[in-house]
Amino acid sequence: MPHIMAFPNDSGGFDRERNQFVMPKNKTSYLYLVAGDGLTVSVDPPALVSASCKDQDDKTAHNRAGLSAWENSVTIRKISLTSGNAEGRTLLRARNDEDNDWIKPLDVFVVADAYARRAGDAIEPTLRAELERLPLRQAVIRVAHDQMTSRVRTNEEGIVLYRLPKEYGKLWCGAFAYWCWNQAAAANKFANPFGGSNEPLLSPQKAIHWGMRSSTPGQLLQYAGPDPMVKAGTVPPQELREIGYQGCYVEPGDIALWREGNWAGFKHVSFVESVSGSTFVDLNGNAYDAGSGSALARISHPDMGRRLPDGSYKVFFLHLTI
Repeated sequence: MPHIMAFPNDSGGFDRERNQFVMPKNKTSYLYLVAGDGLTVSVDPPALVSASCKDQDDKTAHNRAGLSAWENSVTIRKISLTSGNAEGRTLLRARNDEDNDWIKPLDVFVVADAYARRAGDAIEPTLRAELERLPLRQAVIRVAHDQMTSRVRTNEEGIVLYRLPKEYGKLWCGAFAYWCWNQAAAANKFANPFGGSNEPLLSPQKAIHWGMRSSTPGQLLQYAGPDPMVKAGTVPPQELREIGYQGCYVEPGDIALWREGNWAGFKHVSFVESVSGSTFVDLNGNAYDAGSGSALARISHPDMGRRLPDGSYKVFFLHLTI
């Protein structure tokens, strides 16, 4: 059916799942209208954004990988959107000769954030209202989804935007997880369970240390071993606690901690989006480090019980008991 499609390498952020487009102030962004013959493109109301649409088929759009046979068979027109200096929300519409909507009107948000994020240094008002209505864990996931569809593309951007301390170099995966929790907690008027600093999540080792403290509102699952942040023998090692220990299961928003090689080969921090049986999906910052080829990525893992050659779990979880 007729729809909007993202323009490659644009300055805006397109979320097809939610049918929304986010663009910074004072920018020109582009989209594709698929099946656009005879349709009139406009924005409603028009004060925030001006729109224009080429009449002819954009031949270069048909060169994109992943197009369906139907998409390749129809006219694809290039839409130009130009924002002004005001922030707010409008609708992009494509109507037929009878003035009926031929596509589902697209929500267009104009924001101050240069990376086309509705959650940045400030949270766009309608997103804030949405976060306030969501349970805290789901609010964390919603903040992360906003980042995933933004224009954050490089490690250098992630290091700055998600507040990685300089001494940690380029390993900003845990800083991203903390930032999403912090934004959602603030919108929910809830104290961040990890505290006022991203320190507990800046490495798997630090997350183990935080999780093994008696005052921590969390439980380490699938982990057995010492606290790597204290002198050997200072704290008794943790015995293996399988998923389900004392009623603790992996839930959205819980922290996934990754290793390779052996039990001590700590590598990466991510957090859980969803769980279905032994399969889970996680959301990743510094995802180049996780092998995704992207700075931010959603990755599906078919076996949360996968083990390393030494018998330890490849991924273990910091479950929040909140």
